[in-house]
Amino acid sequence: TRGFLWWGRNSSSVIVPFHLSLYLSEPDSSYAESIRSLRANIVPLIQRGIKAYLVTSSWEGEGKSTVCINLAVALSEFGLKVLLLDGDLRQRSLTRLLACADTGIPPTGLCQPPLLPGVWLFCSSLPEGERPADFLARSGYLDALRPVLSEFDVVLVDSPPLSVCSDAHLLGRLTDGALLVASRDKFRGLPEGHYSEDLRDHGINILGVVITGI
Repeated sequence: TRGFLWWGRNSSSVIVPFHLSLYLSEPDSSYAESIRSLRANIVPLIQRGIKAYLVTSSWEGEGKSTVCINLAVALSEFGLKVLLLDGDLRQRSLTRLLACADTGIPPTGLCQPPLLPGVWLFCSSLPEGERPADFLARSGYLDALRPVLSEFDVVLVDSPPLSVCSDAHLLGRLTDGALLVASRDKFRGLPEGHYSEDLRDHGINILGVVITGI
């Protein structure tokens, strides 16, 4: 059984089956109930004013986008206005998954994905000829996003893996802390420790770890 496990400070472990849309398609399932337990670990942080979360990982394919999507839906059920920010200007995972189902053309800017009621999506956009890290560092793009983010109760920023590029360190400036996603099958130990320290060195506090592939 594939799944993910939340391991946060002062929290218990929660095993959750791994599926992109099962939370919506089977709301009374044990999967959906486990997602609600995952949400329960986040809500106290939100109540303390921690509203913007960088969702990142060490390696590609560890389930960041899936965690973002399911957690966003669960949080929106509490009446929270939730924004998914596609911060991966390279793969545009959230944009491709949620906004391109009908047209096949990735939009840019703010939209409401038809598959996620109550959730907003800010689609990624990279000007032609720009390198993502250079664009994030110098274009004023992050500063322009701050007023948009302030309109939401919760913001989940889906970022590229730490092993691929430094984009997460830049995107972290928009957030109050990070959720580090780690796959059981890809976990190595020492590299993840180094990447965690890199986040802290850039002033990004790690709020919890989500382990996929359980």
